[in-house]
Amino acid sequence: ILSSLHQSSLGTVYLIVPSKLHPLWYSPMLPLHFYISAIGAGIGMVVLESYLSKRAFGRHLEMDLLEPLARGMVVALGIYGLMRVQAIYRNHAFGSILEFGYEGRMFLLEIVMGVILPVVLMSFRKLRSHPDWLVGGAFLAVMGFVMNRLNVSITGMEAASGIRYIPSAMEIIISVGLVATGMAVFAFAVRTLHIFPEGPVTDPQESEEGA
Repeated sequence: ILSSLHQSSLGTVYLIVPSKLHPLWYSPMLPLHFYISAIGAGIGMVVLESYLSKRAFGRHLEMDLLEPLARGMVVALGIYGLMRVQAIYRNHAFGSILEFGYEGRMFLLEIVMGVILPVVLMSFRKLRSHPDWLVGGAFLAVMGFVMNRLNVSITGMEAASGIRYIPSAMEIIISVGLVATGMAVFAFAVRTLHIFPEGPVTDPQESEEGA
């Protein structure tokens, strides 16, 4: 919810290039597309962060909180997927998908990975109540979000620009470094500010299995 300003504003930036952005991604509703997709991916990121905290700090996944969040992710991604279909219909761009060209393949990868698979997997309570499936679905949602932003900013603009963009080694190093710095700061905060309750923590599912 807090991303309502910067995510929608990021989508607004691409409204100035309707003739350059590929019709598979352009829409007058881009700000809303960016916002709704950020909600779905944000929920997925919460699940991933919980999983990483579990691995790093010996915690357990709070399934009583994460399972309802997964239901919310299904709703957000479902709405987002329908909006994307409507935009493609209005742009008469289904032919680009059927041609299975470069843009069509990248679009299908984005939608299948970031919308269809997470929605299908998390629609079943048995799957979203299982930690492995829950984390897997969340990971797909986040990767689909990343793919969408890359497709809008790079893939969808390459035909108009006439060049293929490949990130340089320095760009990749800086991006990985920023993520690593954020994780290091979080780990430092957890260890020094006593964010988690002290003492051993047992996984409720493991306790039930042991009983």
